[in-house]
Amino acid sequence: MSLKNVYFVPHPPIIMAEIGQQDTAYVHDTINAYHQIGRSIAKDKPETIVFVSPHGMSFENGTCFYDEPNLKGDFEMFGNSSVMFEKEVNVPLTEKIELALEAEDILNIKINREAALRYKKTLKLDHGVMVPMYFIDEYYQEYDIVHITPGNTSLLENYRIGMLINQCLSDSNYVLLCSGDLSHALKDSGPYAFHKNGPVFDRLVKDSIVTKNPENLLTLTEDFIESAAQCGLRSLLIGFGALDGLGIDAKVYSYEGPFGVGYLLSRLSPQEELASFYALYTEKLNRSYEERRSKESLYVALARLTMDKYLSEKKVIRWETFENTIGIGQRSTGLESDLESLLNTKSGCFVSIHKNHQLRGCMGTIEPVMGSLFEEIAYNAVIAATEDPRFDEVTVGEMRELEISVDVLMPKEPVDTLEAFDVKRYGMIVEKGKKRGLLLPNLESIETVEAQYRICLDKAGILLDDGVKLYRFEVIRYH
Repeated sequence: MSLKNVYFVPHPPIIMAEIGQQDTAYVHDTINAYHQIGRSIAKDKPETIVFVSPHGMSFENGTCFYDEPNLKGDFEMFGNSSVMFEKEVNVPLTEKIELALEAEDILNIKINREAALRYKKTLKLDHGVMVPMYFIDEYYQEYDIVHITPGNTSLLENYRIGMLINQCLSDSNYVLLCSGDLSHALKDSGPYAFHKNGPVFDRLVKDSIVTKNPENLLTLTEDFIESAAQCGLRSLLIGFGALDGLGIDAKVYSYEGPFGVGYLLSRLSPQEELASFYALYTEKLNRSYEERRSKESLYVALARLTMDKYLSEKKVIRWETFENTIGIGQRSTGLESDLESLLNTKSGCFVSIHKNHQLRGCMGTIEPVMGSLFEEIAYNAVIAATEDPRFDEVTVGEMRELEISVDVLMPKEPVDTLEAFDVKRYGMIVEKGKKRGLLLPNLESIETVEAQYRICLDKAGILLDDGVKLYRFEVIRYH
């Protein structure tokens, strides 16, 4: 088997004697485990080590590959430029992996020195790669490298990337080294203030390795991940993905967090062939998606179909297509009435998109601007998916993960004071001159009228609220 082992390791420069000095006494277990991994890799004798590091050049929407034949780096930014590394890059393998990702429509970015200059960066080995090298090279140096930096892309996409990496490996010996620290919020004295989700995250990671099952990691929400203040999750999922369809022998060498950051070192070794976790997991997701779709209202079905068609074909769904798609073989009086309402009613509406219970896009119209509610929902579905300035455009691959709601707005009414509001019942509009801000009612994160008001002012860009006009409105929310 060409992939010898997958290693998951931290990258704190403080564990290196030249940088940590006397502080290395506090990370004895981590240092000892790193030496064990160095000796293990020496036994693997890899021709290439594929490094996955979160601290290279990174992009929100894609995976980055360093596309140069030779890479250098040192620890100058950590106060010691005398410790340095220089490695040859396995360019053919790098390009092979890039092409495999492209074939699966997974965005990847190739960075050479010229491109790095355009981004005002220097193309160097980062500490996520060099800290492991520090210990590996003490025992073994006869390897070249592939350098990969995950983007802030979906967790399942990173698992899939690991699968594709393994498919690209030939009969030569390879090691996949996934670099990443766990939570940085284990103590108030650490880099971040303590957060209760920090220790929980670290336990989840350790348990996933011990049980050889990444499912609990794939279902983490972005809010939870952010609160845990970690940098290793996507690296680890790439490592798990590389072993998809294989039994795993898992070994945890050590775990400690003396400086408020979790350091875990482990090895995942490929064993016998098994059923693909990815196939089973995506089948489960598909069943859940189809069940969710079957329960969606007509208005949400319209928004979803419109997004899907626009993102895949750059076309907006036509009435005839929608009418033929919805309710075939099950036309009820209620459905016919709803279809008639879509075609003959005019109203403002908002389309909201959530992913893993986190907002992914929300755009709408306060008053109708189109000829029918059908057109209004279709229009706002497209702009919510593609033009919300807070988010990148939704991708076709995300559609199955999205939760969509449609708010149909009732006519607004002017009010004199904030006492006329109830955050659960009424949405709010503030106006001053040409500036206007709106917030829908009954949002999870908004608990007081004062908070609703302040957010509306911020959205409108109104700094002084003297002379602000207030309006309230009710909505019918469809899921």
